[in-house]
Amino acid sequence: MPSSPVKCECKGFTAIQLIEVFPDNDTAEASVDETHWRGKPTACSFCNTNNNVRENLNRNNPLPYHYGACRRHFSVRANSIMHSSKIGFQQWAIVYYLWAVSLKGLSSMQSHRELGITQESAYLMGQRLRTVFESQSDKMFEPVEVDENFYRGKQKNLPKEKRDKLEGRGTVGKSVVIGVTGRETGKIVALVTANVIPAHVGQNVDSSATIYTIDSHAYKGLKDYKLDSVNHSVSKYVRKQSRINLIESFWSLLKGSCLGTFHHFSPKHLRPHVNEFGTRQTFCRIYTIDMIKWAVICSIGQQLTNTKPIAKP
Repeated sequence: MPSSPVKCECKGFTAIQLIEVFPDNDTAEASVDETHWRGKPTACSFCNTNNNVRENLNRNNPLPYHYGACRRHFSVRANSIMHSSKIGFQQWAIVYYLWAVSLKGLSSMQSHRELGITQESAYLMGQRLRTVFESQSDKMFEPVEVDENFYRGKQKNLPKEKRDKLEGRGTVGKSVVIGVTGRETGKIVALVTANVIPAHVGQNVDSSATIYTIDSHAYKGLKDYKLDSVNHSVSKYVRKQSRINLIESFWSLLKGSCLGTFHHFSPKHLRPHVNEFGTRQTFCRIYTIDMIKWAVICSIGQQLTNTKPIAKP
């Protein structure tokens, strides 16, 4: 991963530069080839065997490479989020760019208008892109902030049959999202789960780190950590180094996108959205073009069929 400069010093990547770098599908495909394979594949995208990969003699073949052992033809799309996609490479490059610069998310309706494709295709592109952002990270050794948030529509707006099933108020019937952010690197790891804060923190935070959070019984299980908290119930939000402003700014951004961009996060699709926002905020300190290249590399090995996003949980 490239070094992370101060956020205000990061070099942007304008839409004009995007068109200059990816003026057509052939140029965009060559750029993906260079990022993915550094120009030419050394292994089959299907069986991952690294010998006897040949170029097809027919240059008009949309699958330019062939592996003799498994007898499969493939291109740079194979075994990635672009697998079997008929959408052009230039349009994929634009989607990667819009993802990197849209801090409050990219809806399928916006992609549909920007790319001139159907809303259904734009929706599937967004769902495929979100498969790249599954939370897999090393432990944090720096001071971290831990907090949880809850998502569901307002109870008064729920259908009567759903309201009748709720027994209680407040957080009853809501999805729980636990977030951890590092103060030095700005790294964010969020998880949609049941209320298992010690397990999530233990998986992502080293025992030598100091944890800052709010004064709540939910965090009493973090006995292996140095814990410092503030009591929001008595309007105390900062006490020396004890505060959770970083993670609360992430919640503000996530909820703002829910209200203004997507309007609703269903429990089924909440986790991909949370992973997407956590990843974007983590890498927002690096250059935009490096974020795009990182996403292309991470898309290798990620596939999503057309039926999976709409399948019943």
